[in-house]
Amino acid sequence: MKIKLISFFMLSNIFAQSGFTLTGGYNMSKIKYKDDNDPAGNLDHEYNGGFNIGLEKHAGNLIVGASFLQRGSKLKDSYSFGSSIEGTYEIPYYDSYNYVAAHLLFSTNLGYGFEGLGGIQAGLRLGGSSNPNVGTEYSTGSVDPAALNFDAGLLLGANYMINERIGLRASYYLGLTDVPSDFFYNTNYKNNTFSFSVLVNGSASLANLKAQIATQKVSDVDGSAQDSNTKARNENSVYNLVYGKRFHQTLLAENLHAALHLYDYLDSSFFPKLNDPIFRLSKLFFTNYLLVDYMLTMNHELGHGYRGIEAGGSIIEIKYNMPPPFNNEFSYISLNYPENFTKQQGLMINLGGSESNLIFSDLMRKNILLDQKFNYKYSWPYMYSSGDMPGYTAFITNPNGDPIRYRKNLNTLYGDGKEVLTREKMRNYSLLALWTDPMNYYALKAVFYDYVVNGKNSSKVSMINFKNGLKYLPRFRFEYTPYGPELVYQNYFKFDSTLMQFSFSHSDSKLPDSWRIAANIWNVKPTDKLSFNFSGQIWHQPEIKFYQNDKLKNIDGLGGKVISTINYEIFKNKHHYGLTFHIGYKTNGYSLGERLSEGLIVRSGLSFKLGHN
Repeated sequence: MKIKLISFFMLSNIFAQSGFTLTGGYNMSKIKYKDDNDPAGNLDHEYNGGFNIGLEKHAGNLIVGASFLQRGSKLKDSYSFGSSIEGTYEIPYYDSYNYVAAHLLFSTNLGYGFEGLGGIQAGLRLGGSSNPNVGTEYSTGSVDPAALNFDAGLLLGANYMINERIGLRASYYLGLTDVPSDFFYNTNYKNNTFSFSVLVNGSASLANLKAQIATQKVSDVDGSAQDSNTKARNENSVYNLVYGKRFHQTLLAENLHAALHLYDYLDSSFFPKLNDPIFRLSKLFFTNYLLVDYMLTMNHELGHGYRGIEAGGSIIEIKYNMPPPFNNEFSYISLNYPENFTKQQGLMINLGGSESNLIFSDLMRKNILLDQKFNYKYSWPYMYSSGDMPGYTAFITNPNGDPIRYRKNLNTLYGDGKEVLTREKMRNYSLLALWTDPMNYYALKAVFYDYVVNGKNSSKVSMINFKNGLKYLPRFRFEYTPYGPELVYQNYFKFDSTLMQFSFSHSDSKLPDSWRIAANIWNVKPTDKLSFNFSGQIWHQPEIKFYQNDKLKNIDGLGGKVISTINYEIFKNKHHYGLTFHIGYKTNGYSLGERLSEGLIVRSGLSFKLGHN
């Protein structure tokens, strides 16, 4: 322990001027098995000690970090003699596992030097040691370091800064994923860990960081003192009304996104600014909540409809039911299914609704990061659309719901009598996607804190700052495909007014192999009036069967898609008006929001952005 403490303070001096925060301390952790598969039987799992050490970087309200830590457990048994003597004794059995982990936290200032923390942590188990026997003889075994077992969960805690350099942290980790045991086969466990750490801030105190945030808030749209030229330079988003020869989900999402912006402008122009938090909350509930629910519910149902039409069917009816608390019934779409369609086309109809809203959330996220500003009216539509797929999967148990039907149909197609995609696995993917999306935290802050409490229409969005003006923001999500879920690792980079996204995705290990590499570049401006967007993908997919014009097609292997967008500004003063033209090509294969078959992609329309008083 002395060596660990000396090493920690040596590292603190090395990173004292680095801009990072060094963390290190003590863990108390235990393993939680399911009640029906605990190999220890009636013995009690107790907390076992370990250490943690890591580095963090602050970006506004976001904290991103990496650490090396120990987790584990030890056993105790109870005893009693008669009715008067009872207690517990420790059994020489323990688990001690080493983890390398990364965390993403959202922070909020609680005052008096305290800071609340909440977010996610994910890590890999790299090995360790264990006493695997629970009998009369105990032997220490070494955990296979090649067993890279994934662990992810929620991380909650609080910081207290003693001075500008030194602080304390208390946190609790609740594991959500099942980690397989190396010694007790067919058993899984979850980790639970309390951590107590010392913080050494390499650049500024928590109070200074909060002062920077407060300064940034002053420069937001509401109540800012920045001049109009700076504002115009920092707002690079546009909205598109586009037309294409063939209707599909991307067209629907683009136009609905433009409609949301129009609603925002009209609401800001004609409705008075409310000074009372209760009135702001009421307005939020009775206008934004209801209108957005209708828009995105219809977007969801029409997403099913598009995949049904692509398969050769048609839409019979869309039944919209108001959201809770006004109604407890789900909205739904009735389809006239074609005579001939494959099981994979059926899967695409199952996933089509959430797929459509996923495209909508991508458009929102792009504009939010281009402006680095989150309008409160966009909070509910973002959380609704981005959380459509993971939220529906994690929390809705209706047997007729899209995720359950998708899972059953997928297991029928690929399971060969086995359940290759379990509800628990889908739920874990969903929770991880929800908790690792930084924009969800910004959305909650924008609507409830900045708008309801403080009366501000927008909230500053920060990214992780690197040298020379480069900014970065990571994200994890998954996407349902006709051959199973793809796990997607997204990386956003921003330099000056240009936004880039690079992502890699792959299939679940129990399903047919697939991978995809994607890149997007937005707002490349060679002149003030002309800008370009570029989008490209390359993929390798398993066999996909589908009917087109009553002919069965069979595609697999490598494919790709490329799209270039040309935007030309016609007029810009209070409002922006321009033209947009999209041209590209796609091979046979699945791509989010596009038809399965190959062909040219041609779209054109009006780009615009309406100003705010």
